[in-house]
Amino acid sequence: MNEKQLSCNIVREITNIQPEKRKQLFHISNERNSKEQAFEAKAIGIINGVSDFLYFELNTPLIGMEIKVTGSFHKIEHIISQIEWGETLEQQGGVWRLITTVEDAVSLIVHKRHDVGKTTQMMREMIAKNGNKKTIKIP
Repeated sequence: MNEKQLSCNIVREITNIQPEKRKQLFHISNERNSKEQAFEAKAIGIINGVSDFLYFELNTPLIGMEIKVTGSFHKIEHIISQIEWGETLEQQGGVWRLITTVEDAVSLIVHKRHDVGKTTQMMREMIAKNGNKKTIKIP
């Protein structure tokens, strides 16, 4: 399974359980194919590291979900930018989690369990244990 498939499965499952929340969970299209696109995106306010999904609900903290597939490798530099954005969200009262399963996404969004997934602190600790490697494997 790849990240796109996992994301589709998450959206499908949450929508099946609570269809009325479909418009409250949305994907942030932050991928760019060239340096020119990246430069233009930055110029119009697109921020590196913003979570794959945002979820909002009345009287609930804004939730940022970063989606990764277990066993996948990612550049440390990219993961750090995602963690930094997550820390900014947390400083404003939001919740950030790195999610690797549909079940954790459902628990986070539907059941409002904030003890699932990996926190920014957990990710910082993983990176520290990773040594000087330029990539990291998502457990």
